[in-house]
Amino acid sequence: TLAEDPEVDLSSKSPAADPHFDPQAQTPSVEPHFKTEYWKAGPEEVSRWMGLWESSPGEDCLAADAAKQMRLPDRNPFLATNFDLCPAPAQQEPSVDTWLSEHGVESESSLRSIHGNFPKLPRPPQRPVAVGAGTWHLQETMLQTPRSEVWLKLSVPWPSLNLAAQQARLALLARVLSDSLNEVSYLAEQASLDLRIRDELYGLDVRVGGFHEKLPLLLHAALEELKLFGSPSAWQERLDSPRFLRRCSAQREELLRSLRNEYTKPGDHCADLRRSMVMASRTLATERADALEALQVTDLAAFAQELIPQLDVEVLFIGNATSEDARQLVAAFPAELRPKAEAPAHVPHPPARVVRVPVAEPLVWVADSHDTGNRNVAVEMYWQVGPVGSNEAKDAAQVELLADLIAEPLFDSLRTKQQIGYVASCGARWTHRVQGFSVWLMSSKFGPAEICRRALKFLADFQKSLEDMPEEDFAQHVCSLAAQKLEPDRTLNSIQAVAWAELQERNHVFDRSWREALALAALSRRELLDLLRELQGSKRLVVAAVVGGRAKGCPGGAAAERQ
Repeated sequence: TLAEDPEVDLSSKSPAADPHFDPQAQTPSVEPHFKTEYWKAGPEEVSRWMGLWESSPGEDCLAADAAKQMRLPDRNPFLATNFDLCPAPAQQEPSVDTWLSEHGVESESSLRSIHGNFPKLPRPPQRPVAVGAGTWHLQETMLQTPRSEVWLKLSVPWPSLNLAAQQARLALLARVLSDSLNEVSYLAEQASLDLRIRDELYGLDVRVGGFHEKLPLLLHAALEELKLFGSPSAWQERLDSPRFLRRCSAQREELLRSLRNEYTKPGDHCADLRRSMVMASRTLATERADALEALQVTDLAAFAQELIPQLDVEVLFIGNATSEDARQLVAAFPAELRPKAEAPAHVPHPPARVVRVPVAEPLVWVADSHDTGNRNVAVEMYWQVGPVGSNEAKDAAQVELLADLIAEPLFDSLRTKQQIGYVASCGARWTHRVQGFSVWLMSSKFGPAEICRRALKFLADFQKSLEDMPEEDFAQHVCSLAAQKLEPDRTLNSIQAVAWAELQERNHVFDRSWREALALAALSRRELLDLLRELQGSKRLVVAAVVGGRAKGCPGGAAAERQ
């Protein structure tokens, strides 16, 4: 339907190059946000184009038949028209000096009195604040972009979610729900918005992002569909629909293929073995695949109808929006999916237990690779340091600094000089507030036992290297790692992801990287040596290894290595 008095805008980088534009036209207007040049067509040009549009084609031409079938597409409801930035909030983030005083540091100069090259502190990170029950908000002012991210954490405190069968149901539910929103997601994508639904150990994540004006509309569509997935009457209609059953079956087969192929690389397989040994709630992809094969669509229906009405909601809203915008957004949620007014500081979760590795002989898991033609052996050695103490930032910084000190010599010794294999690396591990340290290697020449022997010998030799390391080299590692932690986030998505990781772990330390950078400045070489000796003397060691079907150093495969 055409308006009675339409306004037609014609745009071109060069008016003279456009055959439909008058090169003698006036100076173009400029769109204020994107700086795009455009011209407004005059009444005569509009009339000419409208005449061509309304004229009927001849009876015998192909255009006549095409005209009967053609129509303008429906208007995309997610196209934004408002790109204005919200006024800056009255309350600004604290200055560097204020932030330092909050954490017991007098000034930046006191940091440089310890390490002269300690990096200059930039503007302190912006931190989300609670603006309502289960609602966290941050008006981002550094990037100056008319975009926002709104992520919802939907969780239930079911211990049964730690079972492979329940995790398979949850993963399939996320896929089927995403598939049912496919048309909505497509329109949103055309308008530079995105919608993602993911399964997590605690339940579901619903994430929307893009131009701020239409995000509430997109989120409303997603939540209304999610609400219907908890409705018995809506499920009855789905189960009577051949089309839905076909789509559900297709999603099940795609998920099954994904799970079956998850361990095609020995390194990925090995890492997941280590996680499942340490995390009580972690199940293997093969276990979830077996559970999925036995899953019927009626099982999925029963699971969804039980799960969705019990979901607790936590919201993180960061971007071009005020705190009042965040409150209004949450108030517009379906009543069943709003954060509860009496919500606790942390929404309920399934138990997130970490196995306390016994002080005994190392726990060892050696498995055959699913790729029978693979020549590689992957090994991960994990030392469990223990739960973080009262000074969480110092504990984390200490393990990360040790990993940073070890990484280059480890690669040089095991990869370059001994030529064990392609991968030789190490890093800190953080598992539900339990610290750990890992060394992981991959080789096509040696078996797991020989790889472990060489890794342990390297750590023993490295102690002397750390003792003899020049002070300026030690300080350089400290300052380099601190600079990485002080590097500000450059995208809205990265700002959101850092804050989201805190909410996922039920922490609210939104300036964690800065705290760890300060802790690094105070760490001494003696503390690092003590930690290294603790690792060497510790018997709280987990070894996971995956043996490729054609690994040269392992005749007989995993069974022979276990012997």
